[in-house]
Amino acid sequence: MKTGSYGAQSGITLINSGGITSLGDSIYARTVGVGSKVSVLNSGDLNASQGPKTTGDGIYAQTILSDSPIDIVNQGNKTGEDDGIDARTYGANSNITVTNSGAIDPHVGVYALALGAGSRNQIVNSGSIYGLDAAILAVSYAGTKIVNTGDISAGTDFTIGVYGASTEIVNQGHITGFVVLTNSSDSFDNQAGGVFETKLISYFNGGDDLFRNEAGATVLAATDPKESEHSSFQGLERFENQGLITMQDRQVGDSFEIANTVGGRDLAFVASGKSTLGVDSFLGKPGSVSDTFTINGDVSGKTVVKVNNTNPGPGVFNKVGIPVVYVNGNVKGDEFFLKKPIDTGFFNYDLFFKPTGSGIFELKSVPGGGAPVLPHLITNVQDVFHTTSDTWFDRTADLRVLLNGGAPNAPQPGDTEGAPGISITPAVWVRGGAHWIGREGDETTKQFGRTYEYKLDGNLNVEDFQSGIDFGKRDLLSEGDILVFGLLGGWEHADVNFNALNRQFNMSGVQAGAYATFSRTGFSSIRCSRRTSSTTSKRSPDFRTPSTPPASACAPMRVIASAASVAAPLSSRLPPLGCCGATWTALRLAATRSPSTKTPTCGAGLACASARAWRFGPAPPWSRSSSAACGGICRATAKPPWSRAAAPFISRITRKMCGARCLRA
Repeated sequence: MKTGSYGAQSGITLINSGGITSLGDSIYARTVGVGSKVSVLNSGDLNASQGPKTTGDGIYAQTILSDSPIDIVNQGNKTGEDDGIDARTYGANSNITVTNSGAIDPHVGVYALALGAGSRNQIVNSGSIYGLDAAILAVSYAGTKIVNTGDISAGTDFTIGVYGASTEIVNQGHITGFVVLTNSSDSFDNQAGGVFETKLISYFNGGDDLFRNEAGATVLAATDPKESEHSSFQGLERFENQGLITMQDRQVGDSFEIANTVGGRDLAFVASGKSTLGVDSFLGKPGSVSDTFTINGDVSGKTVVKVNNTNPGPGVFNKVGIPVVYVNGNVKGDEFFLKKPIDTGFFNYDLFFKPTGSGIFELKSVPGGGAPVLPHLITNVQDVFHTTSDTWFDRTADLRVLLNGGAPNAPQPGDTEGAPGISITPAVWVRGGAHWIGREGDETTKQFGRTYEYKLDGNLNVEDFQSGIDFGKRDLLSEGDILVFGLLGGWEHADVNFNALNRQFNMSGVQAGAYATFSRTGFSSIRCSRRTSSTTSKRSPDFRTPSTPPASACAPMRVIASAASVAAPLSSRLPPLGCCGATWTALRLAATRSPSTKTPTCGAGLACASARAWRFGPAPPWSRSSSAACGGICRATAKPPWSRAAAPFISRITRKMCGARCLRA
């Protein structure tokens, strides 16, 4: 389709809605007269091939004299061997406007040439513009404006090239590649929703140039997880960032650099709002690698750094640092930061500033919340042992009754035998228990001039089950003696959860054992009466010799320091040995590093708290358990460090426990 005019005020309007396949330009329009405008509206698909003497443009439009603008609206798809849209004006005041909502896929997507005085280019894209060689090439006398809400890219990554007067680029879509702008003052406004996927080197050239990355916009500097990528801006005077600059592609070693003069200090990086930098980092030993952002100029404002850890294993102690941001200019040291340290197991990584005349922001590791978890876990393992052992201790209370002749009460004067008709063996017994232990703890660590506090609040849930069979014989060696022996088996399970840390543990296992008891006389037993009773055991002043509990306590129940135990009988249909009870205890421990006492020795500058608690049990009446909390490698001492002398490292733990056990003889 070809047309032209030669007189003044002889404009041309072309409207096409059909498909065109041509050898040469699919649509051609040209005017020569003054005031002769060209308008093209196309909604059809155009496929142009280059001939021996013809170009292969999808749409070609040209005006020669003044006041002859070109207006092209494309809604169709264009393929060709030359330009998708080629628009040229040579007269004064002859603007070019290209509006595309279709798909353009030739060697050059859009070529706009406005050479007359006062003539401007405006390219508005909401579709797709792709060029095998370049996506958009524009030359103007008065300036070029490109507005994109679609997609612009090129096979060579040469996406936009603008020459002549100043350039204004507004992006709310996706632009992939690099740009070459003019020697005038250019601006690139990456607005909310816009993505500039940078490739190679973008040249902003001369003038006072500005790149603005607004809130909700993204500068995407790496996309290939198989290789390390490098891209940069050069000739840029000012970078304003309120959005995201990211190199996160699951591959470390990518880099993005901004500069006016490479290696110079004549750029200004100004952060505000939600300014964010995203990087991939291998959080490991010294020598580990991260993506890097280099600023050749002064830095102001605050930028939060988001790190994607590519190390699948645990972190290690790294005091050397992993560089993330290089600044060749004025910087105070707080412009880049992490919202919170990165948890990698025993160690947390945080961002620190190293002044070098300018400065480097680098990731170093400090002992994290996972370090003091291990001593807590050991304490929980001990608690699992003690709580599940209690189930067996309850059984020993039953054995005392059996050895008394099978009667529910302790033998009275004149009693010589058990209840008539009662055979104590063989017999099957079953025991079950459940406990909940809650702890409130915190740990404080100082490293590289910073103080870190970790909340170690958590809880331990324990369930266990035991069953066995008793065998025995009376009068084995002499009259009145008794032998009881048997086999037992069981199952136990425990869950440990730390509320503020991403730590969960579970323990489970089976139990197996054998037991034997021989006695010539009966043992006394504590009767579980058919009424509710309560006892309280108080800690003695030296915390070592507890007061003796009343004899009316239910044997399976235990009292811990400053705790109460309440035992209530089951239904009257059960024998007196069957009872249900619950315990609750709170024990607060605290310790500090003090030169006046024997204190634990801890690695990595952490503190260790250790104390002993005393617990009431059926046999022997008092037994010991321990609770400890520390960080790093600790050696517990025999004497708890009760002195609260001032010290830089403090550990505290509050222990709360409640449990319930139902027994049936």
